[in-house]
Amino acid sequence: MKYNIFRYELMVKDMAGGGINPEHSTLEQLKDIFKDSFQYKDVINKEINRQISKDPDRYFTGKDGFNGITDNQNFYIKNNTLVIYFGLYEIAPYAGGIPEFIIPNN
Repeated sequence: MKYNIFRYELMVKDMAGGGINPEHSTLEQLKDIFKDSFQYKDVINKEINRQISKDPDRYFTGKDGFNGITDNQNFYIKNNTLVIYFGLYEIAPYAGGIPEFIIPNN
């Protein structure tokens, strides 16, 4: 079951730290794409922690590891699905590449 949590359809903007609002052609932050009542940070943080727990050796721990998404979090939309990503060395070693987390719509 999919929930209607987005304000509007977003176009894909790969690896640019945001999505494009098709009505205004502006770069959006995560907070801008969700309805006001949706606690997006809690949901996204929980899902990222769940995915990290499946393979914890790939990621840094403690203060150098994942400690929650930021207000300026990098993301993009692919096939109407939110993808959160982090830069090299941000939460994992360089050898692991760019960490990406697909956030399901349900």
